[in-house]
Amino acid sequence: MKIDKRVLIESIIVSTLIILAVIGWRIVRGYLLTQNYVPEIINSYDSIDYMQHKVSFGIVNRSYWKTAMIGIGGFVLLFITYYGIRTWLTQIIKRRKRSI
Repeated sequence: MKIDKRVLIESIIVSTLIILAVIGWRIVRGYLLTQNYVPEIINSYDSIDYMQHKVSFGIVNRSYWKTAMIGIGGFVLLFITYYGIRTWLTQIIKRRKRSI
């Protein structure tokens, strides 16, 4: 199978733009949530206590290297999916042009 460099570079660019759009949306969403946050001193401990002890499966522990691996895996998945679909559509278009 011959690798098309143009489609390969296009796949990298599209995958990067999708990930940047998701990161941008998270930034905007965080900004909006921060703007609308109203601190509540009286009931603040109740919400923390509920989240730590009453929520199913307890406290969430986050691992940054796992998060990074999931991000890289998502990028690779987007890249492979876009490249595969783009190559498949290009082959279909070439077949139709030959048959006409």
